[in-house]
Amino acid sequence: MAIIAQGSQSPTVGVVLQATTHDSMVTIAVSSPTNKARSDSSLEKLQRGLRLPVNNPNPDDEIEVDPYLCGDNNDIVEGVEVLGREIKPKTARSRRLICCCVCLLCALAVVASAVGLLWPRYPEWEITDLAFTEETKQGLIRVFTDPSFNTTETFDGVAATVNFWNANFVGANAGHGHFKVFYKSEAVGTAEVMPVPIPGRSNVTIHSTASMTITPEAATTLLEGVLKSIELNSVIVVTVIGTLPAKALGLFTVNMLVTCDVSADAIQMIVDPNQMITGHSCTYSIDY
Repeated sequence: MAIIAQGSQSPTVGVVLQATTHDSMVTIAVSSPTNKARSDSSLEKLQRGLRLPVNNPNPDDEIEVDPYLCGDNNDIVEGVEVLGREIKPKTARSRRLICCCVCLLCALAVVASAVGLLWPRYPEWEITDLAFTEETKQGLIRVFTDPSFNTTETFDGVAATVNFWNANFVGANAGHGHFKVFYKSEAVGTAEVMPVPIPGRSNVTIHSTASMTITPEAATTLLEGVLKSIELNSVIVVTVIGTLPAKALGLFTVNMLVTCDVSADAIQMIVDPNQMITGHSCTYSIDY
């Protein structure tokens, strides 16, 4: 292998060479005695180019120095000394580094996408149909209007249809949900949600049944609230607390903990039950 080197003059060292090929780089320092006379044959030798052995792992490699080299005062250099060393190429290491960076970025992108897809998003829902059986409706009216009511009665003729929006990209199979209904500090009923599959990013219809259990204390508190809402032309607010289990990806089950404040216009139970629920505000959490 022959390397063509270009030289530059240095006042102290003489000439410094740096030779480069496609697979190696060699740095050479050339010393030059400045006051020694030079012969014409030496000049001709340098003009033709010097072939010098290089100290590298391949003894057959040589360096060809071109053009002729000069010291101070344009003196001709007769002897050179190779002080440099071969520097191994960095191409392979650079490629490995680039490959590692690309793989790391790809892994981070996959993880970020998985987190975005699997991160839980809370649902939205609204009651599209609310119905009371005639027996339940008359029983609740009697409880609220009878001053002598002093027993506990249960009315289980309440049914609701809910439009449920699953905002998650992953679907789940919802299990049997159980909820309790409170008015202020008084428990006034329970509700159940039937099991249903819920695909990802979809609307599903969920059916629920409820029963109202009215104690004398609950009847007194509810009656006060209803009379006040009529006087102020406002609503009463009941609190619904419960758990809805769901099996995601067919692998693991999570429990969605739900707490909702539901606004209700009690008079609409008699007029139009579908207008009874006027709004809701919910908080959700996940229990694994």
